[in-house]
Amino acid sequence: MSVIRNAYVDTSAGQVHVRTLGAGKPIVLMHWSPGTGAMYRHVMPLLVARGFACIALDLMGYGRSADRPRAGWTMADYAANVAEVLTALGVSSCVALGGHISAGIALELALAKKIAITHLVLDGMTLLTPSEADALMSHFKHLSPVVRADGGHKSFVWESVEVFLQVWDPGLTPTEGRRAFYYDYMRDLLDANRPAEISPIVAYDMAARLKLYGGPALFLTAETEPLRVGHTRGLALAPGAHGHMFPGGHPLHDPARAAEYADQVVRFAG
Repeated sequence: MSVIRNAYVDTSAGQVHVRTLGAGKPIVLMHWSPGTGAMYRHVMPLLVARGFACIALDLMGYGRSADRPRAGWTMADYAANVAEVLTALGVSSCVALGGHISAGIALELALAKKIAITHLVLDGMTLLTPSEADALMSHFKHLSPVVRADGGHKSFVWESVEVFLQVWDPGLTPTEGRRAFYYDYMRDLLDANRPAEISPIVAYDMAARLKLYGGPALFLTAETEPLRVGHTRGLALAPGAHGHMFPGGHPLHDPARAAEYADQVVRFAG
């Protein structure tokens, strides 16, 4: 099978880094935060084998993409940029898959209708109360690369990856067998060039926007996923959507479970 190809696409906001693989029905894969399109590296070949052409983006300000041109980007800003990328790649219709921050981006991409979204996959929806959102973000408030007298800045990258992976999946702990997995996320974090700012998740009213979408939708979550509470709420807001909860931790964080993830996407959108 062909290897994943890396390329840059020029947009009005700057260059966007994309990973592509395969030929067939286009599916755009948008990553969680912090992270990059590389988080789909194990899923992409499985989707290609089932007839998809995968396009995994590094969102603006993440990974190898250019920094955002200004602070305060909204979900709609990200979606407009993704639409530019897809148009430049000759994609007029596709399956859109996004998780966490990019679930909102995928939804906005569908609502904007600049690209025809045939199927929408939302993997972890930010349907949280203010107190739930504060509790989630509190895990990250102490993380800073600022030089400190106690030398904490020296371990910032490792500590950051360890924290967000354990928030995403409490069952994940660093072991020798997982060292390469952790290093992949450390590389992603070191690639990040985003300015420090409040996540667009905070001001985004996903509930109101979700009510406006009437197309085919699949909502994914996992038993230990921090946004699992939003799964039931999302299904209530979009009664026509399909839902699936993975047992235990999220399969995106376990290469051995990549087929489990791909199977759900293919069953829905294949």
